[in-house]
Amino acid sequence: MLKVSIVIPTFNESHNITLLLEKLNRLSISPHMEVIVVDDDSPDKTWEVARQLGAHQYPWLKVIRRIHDKGLSSAVLAGFAVAEAPFLVVMDADLQHDEQIIPQFVEQLESGSDIVVGSRKSDGGAIENWSIIRRFISFVATLLAKIALSQPSSDPMSGFFAINQTTYSLTRNEINPKGFKILLEFLARSKGLRVTEVGYTFKSRQHGESKLSSQVIFQYLKALYELSLGVYFPVQFLKYCAVGVSGFIVSQIVLWS
Repeated sequence: MLKVSIVIPTFNESHNITLLLEKLNRLSISPHMEVIVVDDDSPDKTWEVARQLGAHQYPWLKVIRRIHDKGLSSAVLAGFAVAEAPFLVVMDADLQHDEQIIPQFVEQLESGSDIVVGSRKSDGGAIENWSIIRRFISFVATLLAKIALSQPSSDPMSGFFAINQTTYSLTRNEINPKGFKILLEFLARSKGLRVTEVGYTFKSRQHGESKLSSQVIFQYLKALYELSLGVYFPVQFLKYCAVGVSGFIVSQIVLWS
């Protein structure tokens, strides 16, 4: 019986996807899983590599190649839309997430958890080879998320988590498909649900480049605002205020010059 659907959003991960699928195939739950690779039309043809593997080695593998839609959160939702198992797992393809804890995700969901977070900062969690600057950015981002969200988590920025289909069905119409950290959406909109954590060691990337950029950081801050203060003061309202204030300042400069 199918228990878990593992959704993997990808972009330029052709070297990593082969290794990751080999690791997933060795899991104890592999007879009860499906894996859904959602690729944003990678120039390195990650989607093509995955399709070949699905056709010749892994019958449990589905591949979605998205030509027009882009973005991590919308890719996750596209995977969820075709998932058939009662439990949904999200993980990256860059080999930084520890696939060995996925069976623990399933156990927690079977025991009644609504969301299970793979945490780098709870008991048993750790991070390999991060610079002081990267650790500081992560610390500040996590602190801001804890202030903004009513649902507590030691690692709200995690890209490695599981959710049951029932919880997803209750919240999917409210989820913003734009952004980089979709877990924030589920934590912010899933009131009164049971959230548990499983610690793991966040590994160093082996191939490819990190997706972290100034644009990603801006999207993250915008998402936090929209999920907290944005309920009372929408971003569009702030834009109008900014235009009004700047116009007032310019007019005063002209009047007094």
